[in-house]
Amino acid sequence: MLAPLAVQKTVVISQKPKFFGSVEFPTDLPPELTEIIDPYEFQQSIENINHAFRKTAVELIIKIIFLLGILIGVALTIIGPLIASKTEFAVWISILIVGLVLPLICIFFKVCVFCFTDRARMEKVKMVINAESMKYSTRRPIPTIWRLDLETFHISSTDGGTTRIVYYIIIDIGKRQGNEIRHGTSNRMPNLHEPVSYMGE
Repeated sequence: MLAPLAVQKTVVISQKPKFFGSVEFPTDLPPELTEIIDPYEFQQSIENINHAFRKTAVELIIKIIFLLGILIGVALTIIGPLIASKTEFAVWISILIVGLVLPLICIFFKVCVFCFTDRARMEKVKMVINAESMKYSTRRPIPTIWRLDLETFHISSTDGGTTRIVYYIIIDIGKRQGNEIRHGTSNRMPNLHEPVSYMGE
């Protein structure tokens, strides 16, 4: 059995921008983890986390439907008044109303669906990081504990600005306090704390 973990150093891995606005955690082994974690194993762990962060096929399809709905709505809003002189009032006004309402429906649908999918994806990410942390927290001679953290940035602009969230993987490097307890050295085993993993929200 092992004594509790004492944190000696902390490594912070930040998401980096990729193509088409996507972000990923870099798979390069930080110098602080050299000879603690195998580079290939570290790469596999980070790729598991990046995979959990990626949007699913359903989310991509919903995003395409949303964009098409917006484009169709804008097109109908333009077409309605243009054909007003050539068609009956009920026809062109119906086209105009559909063009105005369709983008609102698409926006509402996207917000509702993506709130659910984002929450489900973050739960999956936390589960993956927790699994990686459990794996590395019992490594000898130097264990590590992995957790997730985030930071929110507000980017100002002429239209009011946007909020951006950047996620971090926090890796605590430590050493075991005290000596290992070997079976058979004592008839009475003291109460020891098992190594645990934890995760920041």
